[in-house]
Amino acid sequence: RKRMLSGEKLPECESCWKQEANGPHSKRLRENRKYLKRHLSKIEEAKSNDGSLKSSPVYFDLRLGNRCNLKCRTCNPIFSHLWKAELEENGVENLKGYALSDNQYMLKRSQQMSAWYRDQFFGNLSDVIDNLEEVYVSGGEPTLISELNNFMQVCAERRRASEIDMRLNSNILVVPSEFMENLLKFKKVQFGASIDAFGERNSWLRHPSKWTAIEKNLLRLAEMSKNHKNFNLSVNITISSYNAFYVDELILWIKDKCPHVDFIFDFVSKPWSMSLKTFPKSLVEPAIEKIRKISFSELNKMEVMYLGQLEKALLASGSEESGDLRNELIHCLLYTSPSPRDGLLS
Repeated sequence: RKRMLSGEKLPECESCWKQEANGPHSKRLRENRKYLKRHLSKIEEAKSNDGSLKSSPVYFDLRLGNRCNLKCRTCNPIFSHLWKAELEENGVENLKGYALSDNQYMLKRSQQMSAWYRDQFFGNLSDVIDNLEEVYVSGGEPTLISELNNFMQVCAERRRASEIDMRLNSNILVVPSEFMENLLKFKKVQFGASIDAFGERNSWLRHPSKWTAIEKNLLRLAEMSKNHKNFNLSVNITISSYNAFYVDELILWIKDKCPHVDFIFDFVSKPWSMSLKTFPKSLVEPAIEKIRKISFSELNKMEVMYLGQLEKALLASGSEESGDLRNELIHCLLYTSPSPRDGLLS
């Protein structure tokens, strides 16, 4: 904390620094805009000592293990136990795109992420919610974590839920009614639906999701966002070399089916083989042409900025290297409807 307060660019913040290099937007900047002025006194307190604070937290960032019902291609075993099972079955040396040392590290971390919160964690967490302003939840898949549902109930019973903002990401393959009822008791809910492509492309990228279920649940959540002022829905799109060429299809579908729902971009930086650094040079201009055909008049300023950030990232990409990875990637990009493969390692 002291190093961050002194302005040092820590390696843990690398993804934000890289994102800011392509445009004026990152999670770091968002959080600074939100909290900086309100908590200047805490910053001064931390600067005056070893960086610690006496007051209880105002913000929780909860990464609740790796239990997940998907094994997305741009994910890894740290965030999906299905990924972990496949990696163990096939061997770390056979995972494409990652260095062997990275594979070994991810497998070790995935074992640590398996339900680490089960013991007394949520009980202890409930004891320090008096000053809590916001909770961010990720997984794994948050809707599958029963302990999170219980924690939300405790916040409501102690009459704190109505004072706390809740943010979470979900793959929306399942949207349990009880979970959503508890979620709506919070002051403000920012619900990010993680979708990376339209139709069967999404099922291929986010295996083994089913587009029919994703579409049904997104439209249900979109209707909920109309009926509840405290519930805000966005579609969070992870941009990789696999979906950048077709992201326009998803955006057009979102704006047709639920025009009040915003989209947000995140960019894959690791593994390098799935980042835009490997996007085929021959497809850069056609991809940009597709983006520019989107009617910007129907988008908000942030969405226009995201598309500009994507265009800039595409122009900075375009590997001319050849080989199996290049051929496989172009093969996937140019298929009208790629056929999902059961295994991530095949």
